[in-house]
Amino acid sequence: MLTENKVLRRFFYATRLGGIIREFFRYLIFTVTKREEKNAESTGDVFAIVNDVRLVSGYNIFPMFGTLLSLVRDGEIIRADDFDFAFVGGHEDIVGLLDVFGCRGFELIGVSVVGREVYEISFVYRTIRVDIFRLVDSVDGVGHVCPNFRTSLPVIMEYGGAYVHKYDNYFKVDYGGIETCAGVILPMPTRECAVMIFERHYGVDWKVPKNRDFIDYEFYEFVEGECFILHGRSEDIVGWINEKL
Repeated sequence: MLTENKVLRRFFYATRLGGIIREFFRYLIFTVTKREEKNAESTGDVFAIVNDVRLVSGYNIFPMFGTLLSLVRDGEIIRADDFDFAFVGGHEDIVGLLDVFGCRGFELIGVSVVGREVYEISFVYRTIRVDIFRLVDSVDGVGHVCPNFRTSLPVIMEYGGAYVHKYDNYFKVDYGGIETCAGVILPMPTRECAVMIFERHYGVDWKVPKNRDFIDYEFYEFVEGECFILHGRSEDIVGWINEKL
């Protein structure tokens, strides 16, 4: 082992290729670290802008899914590169938010469509992804509707500079009645409501951090029906919405 370590050390510090590899990893670590620092600095801006949109639109927008889990379970934002928010509303409501977020520096990169209605819009703000989910009235309270990207494969098509993933089924999850209370910046689901969301989305072991297989399908209802997920340039996504919906 000692001999092997000497050989590796000689390679990394006494050869040109080793030096290039060493500098590459140094640059990679520096880049990732700076991005994490930049994302952390932008977190407050994201929440402030989402709250501004909430006040302007009148929609009760609150943290959801991974962002809510991080705030409740960990007491802080663990992943500052991806945020989830939600509100209860209709198709026209969420489509109307495209311009509201767009004029605040959010770049549209994706939408989720079930039938002829938009249920999710995705943006990039600086280097941060922000997903806005539209919840709908359900038997138990409110629910989440989404193309079934979890257990089915799509047919992929192109529309201008956008990729259209077409699915033949979607899933629904009821989360009960979601009541919110005052948060530091945005309203927050009450503790009881948050726990119900976690148990129906992640399972009863939601308190245990996981890197994979973290979705519990017990409360998922799979329904046949045409649906789409679009990724791509903002203008092409908006063009598709205007043409198809």
